[in-house]
Amino acid sequence: MSLPLSRRSLLEAVGALGVGALAGCIGRPKYDRETLDDASETPIPTVGSPSLPLPNGYLTTGRTIARERAERLDARLSNLPAELDASDRAVASARDDLSDARRFLSGSHQRTAALDAIRYARETLGEGHGWLDAAEGIATESALRNRLDDFGPLVAERRRDIEYRATTVPAGIVVASAIEERIHRADAALEAGSWDLDKAERADGDERVQYLAMAAGEVVATRVALADAGALIDGQRARVFENTSNHHGPMTAAAERLLRATSETVAEFDPVPTGRPVEAMVVARLAPDTEQASAALDRDAPATALAALAGVVHAIRIRARVLDALDAERLPKADAAATVVRTRRRAVDALSESLGSNPGPVERERLRYAEAVLLDGDRHLERLRESARRDNAAATDAARRATAAYAFGRYAVETANAAAHRVVSTTENEVPS
Repeated sequence: MSLPLSRRSLLEAVGALGVGALAGCIGRPKYDRETLDDASETPIPTVGSPSLPLPNGYLTTGRTIARERAERLDARLSNLPAELDASDRAVASARDDLSDARRFLSGSHQRTAALDAIRYARETLGEGHGWLDAAEGIATESALRNRLDDFGPLVAERRRDIEYRATTVPAGIVVASAIEERIHRADAALEAGSWDLDKAERADGDERVQYLAMAAGEVVATRVALADAGALIDGQRARVFENTSNHHGPMTAAAERLLRATSETVAEFDPVPTGRPVEAMVVARLAPDTEQASAALDRDAPATALAALAGVVHAIRIRARVLDALDAERLPKADAAATVVRTRRRAVDALSESLGSNPGPVERERLRYAEAVLLDGDRHLERLRESARRDNAAATDAARRATAAYAFGRYAVETANAAAHRVVSTTENEVPS
């Protein structure tokens, strides 16, 4: 008589069977295209980023600057000086940068996503112009280093400008973390640009041109990051009363408390055998996120630490749900197109329901993570649709991966609110009454 599997033995069995065990399917499943096509007609809801307090007209100005820089780069590429040939590496690289920047600018973006798209475009164009400046002898190590040195005091000034004032704790976490991250980006760009210039001084030929172009891109990246941080600081000041409490202390205390608690929880996890994809997805996110939170606290960026810890708490809760599903043998089997579609529908319905409840900004960030997981499932679903007629190993693998992503994404949706609440309530408890 067979005995019931314990959690440990069940998990070991899953590990032994690998990806196939997650889907719970052995053999040659059938995936009819008609059923799979029906699933693709229902799009995954777009979560969107939490709103950031940008001054009116800031995005329009940034987009205009980027487009003007793109037009200027296009004109330079169309009228190359005699010393440059269209086949030169610098010219080809600048053309690629121009194409990438225009792609960033051409997308239809929601307010916060547009801020990032414009930043990517301007950084890319900075490097594109840098390629030509370096190849033409316009860019030099000394000139670029002087520009980087000028930014050092500005980065420190911007960091001092963060006031951590907000009408609510969730809004304060999201806005302050956005400012902190842009200041950190400026710091990182300064360091990277200095490193590039050190390399350029020891190089020659195409290699020197490459390092100078990269340094030029970091100069622009620093400028844009500082401008975005300043815009967010100004926008926040315009929307928050002067007598609003500063939440820097409560955020720091909450982040320290959560970091200790989650680190202890993660340390107690049993090792995860190779081959358990859903659990591996969770565990892979735990250590990096915890390290990110610790590093953020070290550089006095408590809101960034809290945002990272929201991801840690979320992953811990998802892991618990996965373990419960394994115990109850509830993970879906990717044994037919209908199963894949049903798993996807449940995840999409869960996300739609969560968005309908008007999630707060911290919860919305967690739902964005779930959305990304579901979109990954759709990429595997497309692979499945392409290989379904052959019903071969590629179709089976795609079906299992899609089903795993949809199941995991549903758990991410269903635990997003609890994860956000844990972070927000811990911070609120640190605010003096």
